[in-house]
Amino acid sequence: MIDTVSELEATQTQQNEVAKYLYLIANKHIPVKSITYHSKLRKSYWNPKALRVYLEKGDDKIKTIADIIID
Repeated sequence: MIDTVSELEATQTQQNEVAKYLYLIANKHIPVKSITYHSKLRKSYWNPKALRVYLEKGDDKIKTIADIIID
């Protein structure tokens, strides 16, 4: 799915949720190890090794972000 992201379509609601997520990472400095954000390029990058660890063990920071977005 990550490799074919340009082919995915997202609803407006999904786009809004992603915008909130990126805002929390970039502006509220909630670090997520599986994603690296380059502020000057305004672009996020996947960290493949950290992403594998997240998929195996989870990440409390992602739960924090999800809790903020859902509230």
